[in-house]
Amino acid sequence: MTAPNFAPGTPVAGKFTIRSLLGYGGSTATFRAVSSDGREVALKAYAPMIGQRPDLMGQLQHYVAATNALPADLCTPILEAGYDQTTAAPFTVTEFVHNPSVAQLVMRRPMSPDEVSAMLRTLAAVLDAAHTRDIFHLGIKPTNLFVDASGPGNLKVNDFGTILARNALPTQEGYMTSAPWMAPEQVQGGVPPSAATDIFSAALVAFYALVGRPYWRSCQGTPDIAAWQREVMSPRTPASARAQELGAPLDPGLDPIFARALAIDPRERYRSMTEFAASFGGFPSGLGQAMTLAIPAQSSAYAVDPGPPRPQGGDAAMGGYPSVDALRGLAPGMAGAGAMGGGAMGGAPGMPGVPATAAGPEMPPSALQTHVPMPGGMGAGPGGPPRTASGRAMPIVVGVAAVLLAVGAASAWWLIGSSDDTPTPVASTSASAEQPPVPATTATEVAAPTPPPDTPPPTPALDDAGTPPDDAAPAAPETVSVKVTCKPEDCEEITINNKVESGDLQLAPGSYRLGVKRTGYFPRVETIVVEAGKPLEKEVTLTVAKATTPSTPTGNTTAAPSKNCGKFLKKCK
Repeated sequence: MTAPNFAPGTPVAGKFTIRSLLGYGGSTATFRAVSSDGREVALKAYAPMIGQRPDLMGQLQHYVAATNALPADLCTPILEAGYDQTTAAPFTVTEFVHNPSVAQLVMRRPMSPDEVSAMLRTLAAVLDAAHTRDIFHLGIKPTNLFVDASGPGNLKVNDFGTILARNALPTQEGYMTSAPWMAPEQVQGGVPPSAATDIFSAALVAFYALVGRPYWRSCQGTPDIAAWQREVMSPRTPASARAQELGAPLDPGLDPIFARALAIDPRERYRSMTEFAASFGGFPSGLGQAMTLAIPAQSSAYAVDPGPPRPQGGDAAMGGYPSVDALRGLAPGMAGAGAMGGGAMGGAPGMPGVPATAAGPEMPPSALQTHVPMPGGMGAGPGGPPRTASGRAMPIVVGVAAVLLAVGAASAWWLIGSSDDTPTPVASTSASAEQPPVPATTATEVAAPTPPPDTPPPTPALDDAGTPPDDAAPAAPETVSVKVTCKPEDCEEITINNKVESGDLQLAPGSYRLGVKRTGYFPRVETIVVEAGKPLEKEVTLTVAKATTPSTPTGNTTAAPSKNCGKFLKKCK
């Protein structure tokens, strides 16, 4: 039995009223709700069968206590946990986070290395503090990291502890949304948790934030699970080469950092999130940052999950995802193969060299706000660089570098400008972000004098796809015929980049965010790639949304619960 799908207006535990469905993952469902005192909350309901497992409920209760011990400004606290008597479904309640997720920010534009570095420093503070308490997230992804608009360093992490549900009740929905962010050992059932798993996922999120697309070739659009299983166990393509495949320049200087964080063997990864964040923060900004910023926004199927963060899976030891053989129709025979299978992982508690306390000593709450100091960059030390034979040679080199940086920064500002009807993206923490926007696209225009302050240059508006308006383009590209259909019933609404369209479209080559809706079915959002000269026919399979009708679960009486029942491990009878 899967998670209940409460209809709008349904009361839960006599204290919360459902407003709308936010996300459905089979074993869990997340709802926007309001408490009896009018507070807006997010309510996550679990499949009733999970509540029948005392071992799982004990672990979940442990996660609740450990999560609430972390700083509330960095980790979303769990406000309440209990059972819904009419469905026997366990549930947890958190505050409703209004800040955008990393996924939503990346839909507007990729993040700069400085922004990603700030994000990783805060994420390291949260995860390392949790790791020292033997608490592992095991489900880090762009949709459960929320960023305050004041800066990417103001991060809030969601979904601690919800690793349990998907392993207890594996579903195709849950697996498909998690695959792009999972570590190799998570494919192996029964693998104990470790900090290395969270580091791997954080590296995948960092790549996605920089490039705007997932790292894996098999996860561009709807994941090809069989291909992904082979790819995740294969030698790594350098991050800059993979970014180039996706049409996004990325400085090769980041390659060794990603190579270590994404190592197949967990023992070869960074020992802690702080170490990973420090390595990333030590990468020089400047031209590498301008290269990363100066690319168009890319839509992705993972920029918008079917809803807010949903629980991941985990076995009785709170480790690993189920083998893929457990998921019917998903590449049988792949799980357990490769170098990570069997005894290659080492004995308990898991992987030698990555103990449960690899994150280092426990940090006090005040230390969680501390940023990791960055190395001195590419300078030659306090003494400065040696003098060249020619007194004029060094100024010439510096001048050329300054022009190149100006071109990159100006192009980046032109590309990240936003229209009036879209939210303003998070401000860059780099020095280039502090300069006024320069709407130039050529070196000649950059070199020209800027207008006085009272007549600022106009910034071209961007449409929802993050591209300049048609009148800014030198020539309109040739369009391609695209036909979108739904099954088992026709689509009622089709959107492209959040704009309602018909089923028969003419689109320019590129990536688009496709959304479809039909009454009685869950909405679907994914990415389609339109190639020049290749007509596209896209058929979307919809999943029926069966509303839960109030009923008394088997074995439960209709009597009202006593005053002290309804909490975890103390169900109402």
